[in-house]
Parts: sequence; C-alpha cells; structure tokens
Amino acid sequence: MPVPEFIVQLRDKVGHSPLWLSGASAVVIREHPERGTEVLLVKGAETGRWSPVAGVVEPGEHPKVTVIREVLEETGVTATIERLCWLTVSEMITYANGDESRYIEHVFRCRWIAGEPAPGDDENTEARFFPVDALPEMTARHRQAVAIALRDDPTASLDDVDEDFGGGLIAESAPCEDEEEALDFVDRLSMRTLSDEAP
Repeated sequence: MPVPEFIVQLRDKVGHSPLWLSGASAVVIREHPERGTEVLLVKGAETGRWSPVAGVVEPGEHPKVTVIREVLEETGVTATIERLCWLTVSEMITYANGDESRYIEHVFRCRWIAGEPAPGDDENTEARFFPVDALPEMTARHRQAVAIALRDDPTASLDDVDEDFGGGLIAESAPCEDEEEALDFVDRLSMRTLSDEAP
C-alpha cells in the first residue's frame, strides 16, 4: 500500500524529522490437520525479510480495525482477533528516503477464519503460513512478537523490545513434549534469529 495520506501531509510540514505513530500487528494462527499450529507471515518487498502482518493506524481508527483490515489487504486472509497480546514501543526506524518514525505497537493474537494467503499489493512478495517449529529468519523484534502471541497467557505483555531476543520467551510456547525437545527447539530458532535491525 502507498504511504498513508496523513503521513504525506505531515512530511510536507516536518520533513524527515521523527514522527510518533501508532501501528498494529497481527500474529495470525491456524491449526493445520497435518502440520499443527501455523503462523501467517509476509515477506517484505524492500527488506526481503519475513514478519507478521503490520500496518499504520489511520487517524481516528481503532487498532483492532487496522489489524483485521491489514491482514485482508496484504494477504487475502480473513481473521478474527483473540486478544491484544503485546503493547510496546519500537526502536527509531530510518527509512531509505531518510524519514524517521517510531511506533507504539499493538500486537494482536488473531485466529484464521478463511482464505489462502497471497500478496495483496506490492508491499510484500510472499505470504504464507509456517509451522511454529519451522519459522524462517526474522528479526529479534518480530520473533519476540510471535513468541508472546503463542504463549497461553490472557494478559497483554508490556515488555520492552529485546533486540537481543533469542529463545527465552519462545521456550514458554515451544510445541514440545519434554524439556530436551524444547531446548533443541529454542536452539534452532535462536540460530535463525537475525541480529541486525529491521525497518
């Protein structure tokens, strides 16, 4: 999707100066009869990295509306919100054109209702479900979001973003039957976690 018009208008006034914006992310989960629990991810066209679906909250829009709209627009998937699972603040993001933004991020755990994922616009090159034990490379921030969403905890986390996040929180949500299997699962995920920042 193009840059929201309200941001274009703000940029006309403030240039590349930092903006404080609201964002909404969806960790969409579905249960597959053969592959078990899966998570919906998209591959960004600019970064080439996988992440949960995310978007900017429009002025006056509730984040719960944003997140369902973004999932449908970006992947063609219909989802429903189960709960707000993480409220946090992003690092300062500097885009290729020099614009700077920081986001208060609302991460929702969502449940798949219908539709097979496919890129809905030029923002992403791929959209697909991954089994939780075969996740692709993601930044620490995005892996932390997935881990928190997978936890069996009805309360919303207020944890800060951990740019060194590896396997700590994922250990609590690893789909494993014993401790040895869980530790192996965490080790494999940690090795695939990118250490550099995501835009």
